[in-house]
Amino acid sequence: MELGIHLPLMEFGDEGLSLGRLTQAVDAARECGLAAVSANDHFLFQAPWLDGPSALAAVVERSGSMELATTVALVSLRGPVPLAKTLVALDVLSGGRVVAGVGPGSSERDYDAVSVPFDERWPLFEQAAAELRALLKGESALELAPGPVRAGGVPLWLASWGSAAGLRRVARLADGWYASAYNTAPDGFAAALGPRRLPPARENPTIFERDQAGGTFSSADVDADCVPHYFAATPSASERMYAALHPQHPPA
Repeated sequence: MELGIHLPLMEFGDEGLSLGRLTQAVDAARECGLAAVSANDHFLFQAPWLDGPSALAAVVERSGSMELATTVALVSLRGPVPLAKTLVALDVLSGGRVVAGVGPGSSERDYDAVSVPFDERWPLFEQAAAELRALLKGESALELAPGPVRAGGVPLWLASWGSAAGLRRVARLADGWYASAYNTAPDGFAAALGPRRLPPARENPTIFERDQAGGTFSSADVDADCVPHYFAATPSASERMYAALHPQHPPA
């Protein structure tokens, strides 16, 4: 079981937004032995929101050996070619540590901002994700230069709340499933990981999961019974992380 951190892209209280706030979070994650740094993606939000890929680029040098993941990037709205170029640049600069998590997004405001019909998000996402995969794996007629550093290309993980259609899409297009504890309970994870829901080759897909506090968890072979307990499994790491980020408010 591995833990990661979601970059603080939005304001909480009067903390403000700054490079120092991002590097403080990444330094704490690295010192606590966490495995990944991730960033979400919105164009418009109800609060000020830093651009996710830009934030990941800003902390590459401080991230040590941690993986850098988009969770999730709006490939339908950014476009597969511009997003692939950004992700490959991050992969080169990080020495091959990028995971491309993508999804259609759930905010209609993001679609309105770029004049794309929200009602067409699923077919647009299918096409954009397939094109992005080809670009990241070197299977496209368009050749990105430079190409990814990671052998086999940048891994592509698809977001799904665990529906049958969503997991079929993961099995068809992706290297891993980006799940969400906002919308999927532990029994849902167990059901989704069963052979009735995924082809045999994907019975144990990689999972990248975000909890309600914004933490992240990834594993290549998941025991669904452990999902609600992953932070409790390493209390020292989570407590050290909290203390590093909130020295004025130590955990009870």
